[in-house]
Amino acid sequence: MVDRIQGGAVGGVGQVGTEPTEVKKPHLQALLSARVAERTNLLQENVRDFISQIEESNQQLANVQDLSSKLGHSDTINLSEEDRNLARSMGIDVPAGPLNKDAQKSLKEKLEAKGEALANTSQLQTVKLQSNMNKHNQSFELLSNFTNKWFNTLNNIVNNLK
Repeated sequence: MVDRIQGGAVGGVGQVGTEPTEVKKPHLQALLSARVAERTNLLQENVRDFISQIEESNQQLANVQDLSSKLGHSDTINLSEEDRNLARSMGIDVPAGPLNKDAQKSLKEKLEAKGEALANTSQLQTVKLQSNMNKHNQSFELLSNFTNKWFNTLNNIVNNLK
């Protein structure tokens, strides 16, 4: 576990006649534990990213449904500038001025297509989230089991010394 190197300076270059210095290598258990903990943290970040993506998709879907619910109730409708900008932000072109029945029907069909695409994307993101959660849980369980075994081993050593 302990290596000896010459010199107190970096690499011992130019050091003649100095005492050997002990360099301790980290335990294999500590290295493994650190790697598993690092992986668990990375997976946790991925889970957070997936959750925020799903929340964003759900918000867009709610916006599509809200805008779609305003259409088709009268012969003409004047959408607010906010609603027009919302549709444009989703890649849906909205004609200027009041919308007649045909324009409302066309816009509603575009919104329904966008809603279906968002629902499909949300389902895919949910599957990816579940997969990532499973990986995170496995990694966390591995870390927990590893820590428990390490503690039990140390505890047995101490008991044997008594």
